[in-house]
Amino acid sequence: RKLPVIGYLLFVAGAVFAAPWGAMADYDLPTPPAGHNRAESLGMPVSATPGERYLLRKVLSGQSIKVLLEDADDLPEAGESFQEKIQEAYNSWFFNAAKAIRKAGRTQEFADILPLLDRGIPMEFVEDGEDITFEFVDRKEIVRLCSKEARACYVFDGPKIYVPKNPVDKNTIGGLFGRTSGSLMSANLVHEIGHSLGLSDQYVIVRDVNTHSIYHGQDVSNNIMNSRTRSLSCDDADGVVNLIDITQGTQRGGRTGWRSLCKKSKAYYIGGVALGNGPYVFMPKLVESGAWVVRKYQDGQAVWEKEFVQENREGLSPLDAFSETPLERDPVGRTVLARGPRGEEVYYSYLYGRTYRFVTAGRKILLLEWLEKNLPGERSFERLLSEFALNGKTASLRSERNGSRGYLVYKEGSGDDSISIQMEFKKGKAVHVVWNGEDERLISGVAVPSAVGAVVGMSEQIQKRAEKRLNQTRREQLERLLKAWYSRR
Repeated sequence: RKLPVIGYLLFVAGAVFAAPWGAMADYDLPTPPAGHNRAESLGMPVSATPGERYLLRKVLSGQSIKVLLEDADDLPEAGESFQEKIQEAYNSWFFNAAKAIRKAGRTQEFADILPLLDRGIPMEFVEDGEDITFEFVDRKEIVRLCSKEARACYVFDGPKIYVPKNPVDKNTIGGLFGRTSGSLMSANLVHEIGHSLGLSDQYVIVRDVNTHSIYHGQDVSNNIMNSRTRSLSCDDADGVVNLIDITQGTQRGGRTGWRSLCKKSKAYYIGGVALGNGPYVFMPKLVESGAWVVRKYQDGQAVWEKEFVQENREGLSPLDAFSETPLERDPVGRTVLARGPRGEEVYYSYLYGRTYRFVTAGRKILLLEWLEKNLPGERSFERLLSEFALNGKTASLRSERNGSRGYLVYKEGSGDDSISIQMEFKKGKAVHVVWNGEDERLISGVAVPSAVGAVVGMSEQIQKRAEKRLNQTRREQLERLLKAWYSRR
């Protein structure tokens, strides 16, 4: 799937409250200005008309989607036959939602949108003035244009969906298109069409990068956007209804919201927001600038936003004790806003298995931190990344745990006066250390160099020994702090 990777990571609590659907990260943002790519425009203020960048808004306004087929003439299933299948693929999203509503016996509750869902998605096939292009390319081009693993892909420029002329996968989706629809009308294509409507990937590797921080679920189960199934599911139906509510500004169910269409789900949504999501969203204004936007939502509507700047100045170290008092909690009890001991404002945001934490003073970020954990059913791991300033220098700390093993990497400053330390742990004890690139093994608690450097002049040796003595206290203090910090986590 061809998606821009934004230059930041994030961290989450592992609670499960909602179904696994998600709107695109920029679903409620305006169309990017000319010359701005999607990543650069993620910090733009929220649009008064959500869905500008995707096709669902046009459908809800009563217009047809204009589709251009490129390089389709030489396909075995060209012409009207293929156009019918593209139409079926789009309609399947609406028809599946209508089917889920009726299966749940909730036609009265969704009476406002059932006629719309039953009509499907109108479209025209054009030669210019298109809203989206389907381009048919050789399988090896799919690998180049999309990714090594992709069988088709959606790209934002255009927008465009690349479809293979000679696909490997010949399975159809849930019998929607019949045995003769062939490989082209596979679940892969319906998945990419979901992107064009505004739904995000649910694969572990990218779901928290391209998914909106408010408009998403938190569970991990089968749906077509994570390719665990080849059939549209009740989770996909939740996604369609939520996208409609976001786009139309509908507060379905009022203050109570509406329950997921999945039979066993306990998820409730208000204005496209699942119980427990939000209310704060963190997004980089520009990847290179160090500026972040914190945006607050209420009942699915953005009510304010502030810009914070991450500067290379003294702030807070995650190695230091820091007490905070919760000021706001979300509906499931997680802290979303707290106050620090010196009046700092501490914001939290949760997205799938990641939790974001910003400690701020005024409009400055003192500590940016994200924790990433596995969700139920995924392999066990925990990662933490912190960015801050210490001793007048920029600093970062990253750690990871996987079962009994783990490691951490600490960096401070840059250039000749920089400090770096890497520590490997086993069963909570440090077993390997690399200090400023000098590899060491910890033997009975004593650090022993693993290799002897080249012979240098006596004066250089004396100088280096003096430098080592000067740094030894700092080094010992830092190692103790890092070991203690790791054992507390």
